[in-house]
Amino acid sequence: MKVVFVAAAAALLSLACESNPTPPPASAPKWQLLFQEQPGAFLSVWGTSKDDVWIVGAADPKVAGSQAAALHWTGKAWQRIAIPAPGADMWWVAGLPKGDVWMGGTKGTIARWKRADGSLAVDKTPGTQTIFGVLPVSDTEVWAVGGDAGCAAAVGCPAIWRWEGKQWAPADVPQDLLHKSRQWFKVWRHKGIVYIVGTYSSTVDNEPSSILRYDGKTWTAVSSDVIRTLTTVHGNDSGEEPALVAVGGSNEGVITQMSADGKWTKFVPKKKLPLLNGVAVPAKGNPVAVGAGGTLFERKAGVWTERLDLPDVTTDDFHAAWVSPEGEIWAVGGQILTTPAIDGMAVRFGVGEISTKLP
Repeated sequence: MKVVFVAAAAALLSLACESNPTPPPASAPKWQLLFQEQPGAFLSVWGTSKDDVWIVGAADPKVAGSQAAALHWTGKAWQRIAIPAPGADMWWVAGLPKGDVWMGGTKGTIARWKRADGSLAVDKTPGTQTIFGVLPVSDTEVWAVGGDAGCAAAVGCPAIWRWEGKQWAPADVPQDLLHKSRQWFKVWRHKGIVYIVGTYSSTVDNEPSSILRYDGKTWTAVSSDVIRTLTTVHGNDSGEEPALVAVGGSNEGVITQMSADGKWTKFVPKKKLPLLNGVAVPAKGNPVAVGAGGTLFERKAGVWTERLDLPDVTTDDFHAAWVSPEGEIWAVGGQILTTPAIDGMAVRFGVGEISTKLP
C-alpha cells in the first residue's frame, strides 16, 4: 500500500508540473535588416503599434511617372499603397492613433489614407512646395510644413499650411517669421504648443537658429542655442525630461533639447556628431536619433550614445526613426543626399523577425 501511495503522489505531482509548466525565457530583441537597395530612398516611418507601421519614400527614378514608395505593415504582411501622384516623392508620414494617415511630399502633394475603408485620396493644396513634414492633431487640425530650396527669393519659398476639416490653407504666420527659413522641415505639438524647425538662413553671423512657436493665438520665434539647420523636432507629453528634442546640423550634427521651463539647451557630446536627420521621443523607452552613415544614437540617463550593434548600412544614411509603443525601434533611409534619392533601406529592432517580402 505504501508503494502504491508514493506512486500515486508522484503521478499527481507530475500532472501538476505539466499543467503549470515553467514559461520559456522571452526572446531577446535584435536588429533585422528589412530592406536594402530599394529603387527609391525611404524617407519616413511611423505607426500606431508594432503591427501597424508605415514607410514612405521616393519614387523609382528609372521608371517615368512611377508612384512614390508607400508601404504598410499589418502585422502579417506588407501592403503597397498606391498614391495617384505620378513622379512625386513622399517625404513624411504621420497619422492619428485610431484614425487616418497623412503623407506629404514633392509638388505640394498631400495624400490621406482613410482607415475606415482603406481608400486614399490626394488633396488639393495651396502651393507646389515640397512638404517635408506633416502632423495630424485631429481630423480638423493637421499641419504641413515645407519649402522650395530652388527658389531665387525668400518670398514664396517656405510653406506652413493647416487643414481645418475642409481644405488646406496657408497658416496665419506673420511674414517676417514665415521667412526666417526658406524651408521648414518638421512640426510637432507639445503640451498644446506647436513647434516648427527649418533651415538656418540668418544673415547675421553666429545668430542662433530660430524655432517657430505657436500657442494657438500668437506666433513667436524662440531662439535655439545652435547655428545650424534643424531637420526634425519630436517629443512626448508623458516622456522623461527633456521631453522635446530637435536635431540637425551640416558638417557636424547637433542635438538641442527643451527643458520644462521652455529653454533650449544643446547636448555637448564627447566627440563630434555626424549630421542627424531624424529623432523619435517615445512615451516609454529611450529617445533615438538617426543620421549620416547609418548611425543611431540612443539617450539613456540624459546621455546620447551611439549604438554599435546595427546591421551594416554604412554606405547609406538614415533619414527618420520611430519607436513603437512596444519598444521596437525602426529606422529608414538610403542615399538621401543624391538627386534622385535612391537605395531605400529599413531596419527594425524587436523580438523575432518579420516578413521582408514586398508585394
